[in-house]
Amino acid sequence: ITLGKKLKEDPLDENRRIPTNRVTNCQSELYVDLDNGRFKAWSNAVITSGYAYLLTDIFNHSSADEINEITSERFEALGLDDMLSMVRKAGFYQMIAMMREKIVAKTNQSRNE
Repeated sequence: ITLGKKLKEDPLDENRRIPTNRVTNCQSELYVDLDNGRFKAWSNAVITSGYAYLLTDIFNHSSADEINEITSERFEALGLDDMLSMVRKAGFYQMIAMMREKIVAKTNQSRNE
């Protein structure tokens, strides 16, 4: 809940809360996108905001090599299955996949420029 409140301090802009940035497997509204090279997120639920803050912070402070190691399996090894409901877990894992895809797309775009 505390981390959820921190996410509200610098949320994803409203104009970026579009269908392609929505985490659809989440039971609440959750959006994530890159903004000037940093991940930002927004959710209408404080618990979801908390895990969104956690993931954005991890991704924003990790190197490209470290990001390759951020997987749902790594979080499962921490016992996350016991801490989140089935629906929240699905959203959490989808958010990881989306963030990894956005990093790959950004890297590919940079190579093509």
